[in-house]
Amino acid sequence: MFEEYYREPDPVKRKELLDGYIPEEGDEALPEQMRALFDLRYKRNRKGGYDDLFLRSWLDLKLASVASAGMMSKKRNQKQVCAAVRQLCLDRREEFSEEVLYEEMCHLTMVYISSCLRDSKYTGVFWGLGKVSDEKLQIRITTDLKEFTEGISRYPEQEEDFRILKTAIADTEQSLLKK
Repeated sequence: MFEEYYREPDPVKRKELLDGYIPEEGDEALPEQMRALFDLRYKRNRKGGYDDLFLRSWLDLKLASVASAGMMSKKRNQKQVCAAVRQLCLDRREEFSEEVLYEEMCHLTMVYISSCLRDSKYTGVFWGLGKVSDEKLQIRITTDLKEFTEGISRYPEQEEDFRILKTAIADTEQSLLKK
């Protein structure tokens, strides 16, 4: 069940998998943590679907990681980074097991990569005219993720919070793009 849950990109189907799971004896804590993370990650929208708040925080964190470190923006970036860490629950390791946080961050990275692969602006060459080859697209995504992980390394006060995220990004990238 867990493998299927973490491979499923659709929040509605993920919710169904969680709701249909019957825990085995001694296995109650893990699904409860997964449910709690699901509730923190997804918010119902007006259309009946879900908004991915973790993906939104990921993008905020990505912007802060590549933003200039000028005097005026440094404080704002630090606030944005702290807010993203809180939203991603990376600072709540006493509440969630490292395994559950790691798997959720791997899933988040998978969702980000698949979004990039589907986005015509990301895969386009010039003003959407033409498409980048698969090889160049993999290089683009790899470079993007590398810049992201290097950028968040500029925040040493969050080093422990980012450890799980960095590991998840590296492992997911390795499994999805280096096949």
